[in-house]
Amino acid sequence: VGSISYLSDLIIDISNNKTKSIDDLEKDFLDNLNYAITLCVEEVCPIVPEATKILNWPNEDPDNRNYNEIQSKNAFIKTRENIFNLLKKFLFEENF
Repeated sequence: VGSISYLSDLIIDISNNKTKSIDDLEKDFLDNLNYAITLCVEEVCPIVPEATKILNWPNEDPDNRNYNEIQSKNAFIKTRENIFNLLKKFLFEENF
């Protein structure tokens, strides 16, 4: 619920999105990836085809059951802002 709420602040609606495993993606899709952006810190990052350029942007998972409401909000906003800044940098560096 946190990510839905903190992205809706930016008028980004992900309420109908579902989490997928890389195993759920079609082989043809995976074989034609130019880039894969991973956010994993503690988890094992997915394996993608060798030709894919992998960008590892480790971010702490903000969905921490030990956080109170304020800590959770701050963690989601921090992660959201970090990914946004990394995405802007990526788009600039890759000339998109």
